[in-house]
Amino acid sequence: MLGLATRLVIAERVLDVPSGVDPELAQLLSKNKQWCIVGALGPTIGDFVPYTVPPSPDLGGAARSPYALVWKQILKVAVGDSMENVQSVVPALRNLTNALISSAKYDHGHGR
Repeated sequence: MLGLATRLVIAERVLDVPSGVDPELAQLLSKNKQWCIVGALGPTIGDFVPYTVPPSPDLGGAARSPYALVWKQILKVAVGDSMENVQSVVPALRNLTNALISSAKYDHGHGR
């Protein structure tokens, strides 16, 4: 299993891809360096989240860690929560993706 330092060194080397090798990849990486580093951390990011009992039941109950609470909130937005009348963002993202793809196909087909 790779350690944190190794993961970060690998990410730095990936970020140093010469633009002559793959200009599109080099440009994408240069614009998104922070996400490359977060991605390199992967599941080890949980190692930096303290595991303590929340001070209030409003934060999800006495048996939950702050890490679990963060994921609960993220998943609530992603998939929705009918108990709290929170709608899922998945259908909206799917519609946006389809509209962008359709627009790109239209632009490509009309020489723009």
